[in-house]
Amino acid sequence: MMMELFSKQSLPFYKFGDLIFMEKISEEHWVKFIQKKFKVYGKRINVLEAQKLVAHVDCHSYYVQQLAQITWLRTSKKCSMQIVDDSHNALIDQLSLVFQNLTDDLSRTQVNYLKALINNSKEIYDQREFN
Repeated sequence: MMMELFSKQSLPFYKFGDLIFMEKISEEHWVKFIQKKFKVYGKRINVLEAQKLVAHVDCHSYYVQQLAQITWLRTSKKCSMQIVDDSHNALIDQLSLVFQNLTDDLSRTQVNYLKALINNSKEIYDQREFN
């Protein structure tokens, strides 16, 4: 959406400034940040649990923050791997409708292409149907 805002001629911010692509925040920084925030509120999450939390969402900032919040809300004093996993499943459930709505608008060809990618198909342009 942000790319479109600055790169589409018909929109008011077209070529407004330089585009800067940022790398993901590293796992190391996320783990320290999460542990610090848990500690501020009298809760604990160890390194392994924080690493798993970050790995679940591949260091994607938006989802790290969502998953960390759900995990924090489910933790009374000390976080566990089970809390991290349950929180991850809750996030998937929460977002599944959004993702379903996105895929509902795709053509059959686009859906088949995504299925081929998911299945690591060597024949990405294969004509067979994916069920």
